[in-house]
Amino acid sequence: MTALFHEQLAMVERARLTRVSGRVCEVSGLTIVAEGLRLPVGAACKIRTANGESISAQVVGFRGPQAIIMPMSDVQGTGPGDEVRSSASTDGVAVGRGLLGRVLDGMGRPIDGRGAMHAQAHYAAYAAAPAALRRRPVEAPIGTGIRAIDALLTMGRGQR
Repeated sequence: MTALFHEQLAMVERARLTRVSGRVCEVSGLTIVAEGLRLPVGAACKIRTANGESISAQVVGFRGPQAIIMPMSDVQGTGPGDEVRSSASTDGVAVGRGLLGRVLDGMGRPIDGRGAMHAQAHYAAYAAAPAALRRRPVEAPIGTGIRAIDALLTMGRGQR
């Protein structure tokens, strides 16, 4: 192993991981307000309800010192004082031939009853777009099979 690898490994081992937590103080419609949760917008978190359920959520804004959280599932059972903790973010998208023909829910989980997915890679969900002039040019039209679209709104194969 190289010296650079050992240096990087030592840095990771010295790093201290912290878990940020807060408490639910308000549930209003589809949003939850938490006190004491010092996380940035976009951070992933988990809400632990009084009955032991865990609800995935994401910080979407702030109202003064309070964090506004958007849950990724039903908030049934969430109440005042429930703990909200930071969690590892999974803001990625699975890609590859193993996903062809599969049916996924909004979180990218299979719902077609065909078992686990076999993705070839994961890409960041929030990434900068590639530079426009470095993309392949549009080279050929793509037929949609709908004559009105093909005639008035031609789609092209390529990336510009």
